[in-house]
Amino acid sequence: MHFHGIRRRGDWFITSQLLYRSPMTSALRHGAYVPYLKRLLEWESFAAANAPARAVAKRGAGLRGLLFRAQRGLIDALSIVSGNALRASALQASESTQASETDGIPR
Repeated sequence: MHFHGIRRRGDWFITSQLLYRSPMTSALRHGAYVPYLKRLLEWESFAAANAPARAVAKRGAGLRGLLFRAQRGLIDALSIVSGNALRASALQASESTQASETDGIPR
């Protein structure tokens, strides 16, 4: 299962639910997003421990890039306020992530 439109902004996973005018229901949050994002965090941790870090360049330049980032920031803030985002630290606190004891790869 893969969800397009999820972005990581600091400690938040921002969904695209707001853009589609489809608010996140409790069933969607707990039945789909929470399990998916917990696994994503496990793999993120695995990758951080086993792969070299790379810098990611900002998207866009000049006025157009500034406007794009401002628009994205506003949408992200609205998503957080409207409950269409999940906090990564809350996902990690609700259930500790574990790696396989045999090879260290999250299962």
